[in-house]
Formats: sequence, structure tokens, C-alpha cells
Amino acid sequence: MQEIKNIWTAGLEGIRLEWLKYHKNNLARIVFGVFTVGFSFLILYGKKIIPQASPPLPGLDTYYTFPTIWDYQGHIGNWMVCVLLGFVMVHFFTGEVSAKTLRQGIINGQTRKDFFIAKLAVIIAIASFATLIYVLSTLIIGIIHTSDIYPELLFDTNGIIFRFWLMCVGYLSLAFLISNIFRSSGIAIIFYFGYVFVLEFVLRMTQYYFFRSRSMLFWPENVIEDLVPNPFFKLPSFWMEKEWGFSPLLTSGESLLFGLIYTPAIIYLAWVIFKKRDI
Repeated sequence: MQEIKNIWTAGLEGIRLEWLKYHKNNLARIVFGVFTVGFSFLILYGKKIIPQASPPLPGLDTYYTFPTIWDYQGHIGNWMVCVLLGFVMVHFFTGEVSAKTLRQGIINGQTRKDFFIAKLAVIIAIASFATLIYVLSTLIIGIIHTSDIYPELLFDTNGIIFRFWLMCVGYLSLAFLISNIFRSSGIAIIFYFGYVFVLEFVLRMTQYYFFRSRSMLFWPENVIEDLVPNPFFKLPSFWMEKEWGFSPLLTSGESLLFGLIYTPAIIYLAWVIFKKRDI
């Protein structure tokens, strides 16, 4: 019980210290500002594009009314969390290394464990902030566009709110792990985006070429992405499912289960690397 209390105290103190470090940081302000505004309103830009789309894409109302807006707004958030918040997580940690504030903190009496818990608390705080923006923006846009609203329809989410939060933690944890491995801001950013957008995809396609089975869907980044997947991949006439012979998406249960396995594993691996590396 005392250990849990110590972790809780270290986490809160870590969030306070991170706030003092970064609340006046111009880059952090810009990134969080772009994320908040973009995530809240980007889906509305679709009104100029979607009417020009042809079947089998769904009609305009599908994107903005309950319950399907949870999926479409969530997938926009998937991209923005991956790109913007993943980038800022790399910036936060590698900036500590390059500015030697990590070393100074340890010299001043902060333990490695406390420092790591502080960063983990920041990951949870950022993920919770992103999830709050997701829920509020979805509710506001959905309520405006849905004519007949009742509670069952409003919160017909299939657990997507928790899956969105877990997705955020997954991306941020992956960014934190890569930052621990490379320490250099430029290299860590290149490898983070390289892994998320290129390397794992190439590995998955290589596996598909030789084995052609659903096991290719269970790689870590794909599991994180499929927590809040692209809704277009769910369309019954989607070409990829016909060509592959199986759905390109994990089920909600599969992505949740493996997300709950991979995310703690990524965090633990980051801790193992962090406690063994020089400061």
C-alpha cells in the first residue's frame, strides 16, 4: 500500500515538474494548440470533400451523427495522436537528455525510478487530455448533427473511449521507448516515424507474402492502430478483404487484448533500457 502511495506521489510531482518545464515552451504550445483545434474541427472539413465521393463510401450523415461519429472522429484522433503527440513525447525526453536536465535531476537527488514514473505519469496525463478532447468534440459535433438523440444512441460506443485512451498510451509509450533507445532527438524522431509508417508495414507485408495469414495483423503498431481503426476498412465491399481472404482489421476484442499486453510490455522494456543506460 505504501509503495502505491509512493508511486502516486512521484507521479503527481512529476506532472508538476513537467508542467513547470514545458508550459512556456513554444514548441509544446504550438503542438498542443494544433492538436486541440485540429482534432476538434478537422472532421468538419469533410463536408467539402465527402459530397464528391461515390459509393461504396457512406453518405454524408454517417460521418457526423451518432453512433458512427465515434469511429470517424476517433480515427482522425488516431492520426493526430500518432503524429503530433508522439512527436512531442520524443521531444520531451530527448530534450531532457540534450539539455542535461536528466543528469542534473539525478545529481540533485531524484532517483531513476522517480524520473521514470514522472514520464509515465506525463504519458497518462497527455493520453487523458487527448481522450477528453475526443469525447467533448465528438459529443458536440454529434449532438449538432443528430436529429433524434437519446442516451442509448449517444453512448453507443462499443468501448471506443477506453480503446482511444489505450491507443494514446500505446503511441506515447512507443515514442518514449524509441527515445530511450536513441536519445538523440533527430534520430529518435526519424526512427519513430520510420517504424510507425514504414518499417513495421514492410515487415507485415513480407510476412503476408510468405505466409498469408491473419498473424500479420498482430504486430505492435498495427494493434495500437486497430484500437481505433479506419472505419472504411469495415465496409463489406472493401477490396482488401476480398483480395487477402480475411479482414484487414483486428476485432475490437483482439485489439483491446493485445493492446493491454503490448503497452505494459513496451513500458517495461523502456524501464529496463532506462535504468541500464548512462545519464
